[in-house]
Amino acid sequence: MQRRWLRVAALVITTAVMGGLATWTVWALGPDQISQAFARAHPASLLLLLGVFAVNHATRTLRFAALLGPEAPLPAVVWTSLVGFMAMTVVPLRLGEAVRPALLVGYGVPLAQSVAASVVERILDLAVLLALLAWVAFAAPLAVELVVEGVDLVATGQRLAGVTAGAALLGLLGLAAAGPDRLQALPMAGGALASLAAAIRELGAAPMRTAWAMMWTLASWGTAVGYVWATLRAFEGLPTTLTASTLTWTAIITGVTAAPTPGFFGSFEASAVVALVGQGASAATAAAMALTLHVAYLAFTVTVGAVALWWLGVSIRTLWDPPSAERSAPTPAGAADPMRP
Repeated sequence: MQRRWLRVAALVITTAVMGGLATWTVWALGPDQISQAFARAHPASLLLLLGVFAVNHATRTLRFAALLGPEAPLPAVVWTSLVGFMAMTVVPLRLGEAVRPALLVGYGVPLAQSVAASVVERILDLAVLLALLAWVAFAAPLAVELVVEGVDLVATGQRLAGVTAGAALLGLLGLAAAGPDRLQALPMAGGALASLAAAIRELGAAPMRTAWAMMWTLASWGTAVGYVWATLRAFEGLPTTLTASTLTWTAIITGVTAAPTPGFFGSFEASAVVALVGQGASAATAAAMALTLHVAYLAFTVTVGAVALWWLGVSIRTLWDPPSAERSAPTPAGAADPMRP
C-alpha cells in the first residue's frame, strides 16, 4: 500500500511540475505575441511532422535492434521501444532508460544485454552531439551565440558530452577487460557486472552490429533535423535552410541534455529561441515554433507509447517495478500470442 501511494505521489508531482514548467514557459515568452505567431502559421505544413516523427522512431528502434542482435525478437523490440521512448520523454534525468531493458527481460532478452545496448546508444548519440557542437563552434557559417541564462550551450555541451561519453566508454572497456570471471568474484553486484561484461564482449565480437548501429544513429539524427525543418516551414519569418535546422536542433538537444527538466519544458523552448533569434527571427515566432514542435513531439510519443502499453497489456504501474530476470512477458490485449503480427 505504501509503495502504491509513493507511485501515485511521484506521478502527481511529475505531472504538476511539467504543467508548471509549461505554463511558466508560455508566460515568460509572452502569450499574446505567441498567439499572434500561431495565427499566422501554416497548419498543412505541420502534417509532415507526423511522418518524420514516425521515421525517427523507426530509425531509433532499428538501432536498438541492431545492438541487441538477431536473437532479440524484433516485434518485442518495436513495442517496448515505443513505451521506452514515451518514458524517456516524460521522466526527467533519463530515468526512463530503464523501461526498455525491464520489459525486454520478459521476452528472453538478458537484462545485461539490453543495458549494454542502451549505454552504447548513448555513447553514439554523444559522439554525434560532440561533432555537431564542434561544427557550431568552428565551422558554422552563421556566427550565432548560443547562450541561455548566461550558460554557453556550446561550451557546456562539449564538456558534458565529452566527459559523459568518455566515462561511459572507459567504463565499458574496463568491464570488458576485467572479464566476467573476475567480476563475478566481487562481493557486491558482482553477478550483474559479470553479465554486463559478457554482453559487452559479445557486442565487441560482432562489429557489424556496431556498424549498423552507427548508420541508424546518423539516420535518427538526420530525421531529427528533418522534423525541426518541417516545423520551421510552418511559420513565416523563420529560416528554413539545412544549416538553420541543424543549428536549432543542436541548440535544443544540448539544452535539454544540460537541463533535463520533466518533459524537457523550459530548456527546450529557451534553447530553440536563442538559436533562432540569433539567426534573425523574432522571439515570439521562435517561441511559437518551439512550443509547436515540443508539444507535437510529446503528443506523438505519448500517444504511440500508450498504444504500445495497451498492445502489450502492460500497466503504467508495472513500469515502476524494478527490472527482474524472472519477469514474464506481458500478453498483448486480446491476443494469446504475445507477438502477434
